Amino acid sequence: MKYAYVAFALASLVTATVATTSLAAEDYAGAREHTMKTIGKSMRQLGSMVKGDVAFNAADAKAALAKIASNSTDFPKYYPAGSESASTASLPAIWKNFADFKGQADKTATDANAAIASADSLAAFKPAFAKLAGDCKSCHDTYRAAD
Repeated sequence: MKYAYVAFALASLVTATVATTSLAAEDYAGAREHTMKTIGKSMRQLGSMVKGDVAFNAADAKAALAKIASNSTDFPKYYPAGSESASTASLPAIWKNFADFKGQADKTATDANAAIASADSLAAFKPAFAKLAGDCKSCHDTYRAAD
């Protein structure tokens, strides 16, 4: 009878561990989606300024760039080994080439921070925005499933 209790305890522990792992994967998916939506919203805001759809505002541009830099720095931590099953548009290449993926995120953060210095005028900001948009495209082309 004592062994039955031990077996039951072990089975319960395994079940709890599997459930926790599954929840963790969903938490990663939510964090990834939230982070990408935050970056995307900031990029659309900046793109509207560059296109002239809204007036250029240096303070708003710098705030959006700071969000992009911060979120790009944080983004790789939502891709730990074992989180591949989290339901997102992320491609398996992320885990196969994680150093490159992290490098691209770091480059985006670096370029966003550098763009802050150019965001005092629209003319100076446009090339920095183009570089940042290229960073996003490069990473999406490599590591994101097509819609």
